[in-house]
Amino acid sequence: MANLVYVPILRWKQGEQGALSYLDSADRQCALPIAEVQVLESGAAQPKLIAQMSRSAGEEHPIGIDLSDAYNGLVPHFGLADVCNRLIKEGIDAWPTVRATAALSDAAGLSHFKGFKSVIIRARSGIKVSELDAVITDMRKASGKRTALYLVLDLYAVGDRDPTAEAASIAGFVAHYCAMPTLAQVVVA
Repeated sequence: MANLVYVPILRWKQGEQGALSYLDSADRQCALPIAEVQVLESGAAQPKLIAQMSRSAGEEHPIGIDLSDAYNGLVPHFGLADVCNRLIKEGIDAWPTVRATAALSDAAGLSHFKGFKSVIIRARSGIKVSELDAVITDMRKASGKRTALYLVLDLYAVGDRDPTAEAASIAGFVAHYCAMPTLAQVVVA
């Protein structure tokens, strides 16, 4: 994968789906969008989500899948792995996006991500370094050495804060994770 320069976090509604579908391949290759799926259909098949992903995300570039909004809280790891596997079977390069808080509450369940090409760990500001270190260690043990781990440090809505001050406040945090050989890449979003 190319060095990621842009990780848009999309609410996965009609407008976001349309915008992603119009991105040209050159712009898309350095972007890793994370789709915050809002609704899952009852039953396991998810034909509507598969159709949306096929039209919008395409098949040649990866997309992170975050189901936190659909579950309205902590996502069961088996559920996220199942949805991503269904998308992969349809040719979509779906990367499970695991919230660090969910990983902390169910470290044993991380074994559901074994065999995935890549997994995204999404952490919001406020998580302790020791907690995030534990999540990364647990994910590495559970997923195996072949799975590329990407860390997205999600600053959420920086618009109401001074971006320069925010960047300065996390510089040490970012340096700590950039030095970790366990991670394929660290991205601040």
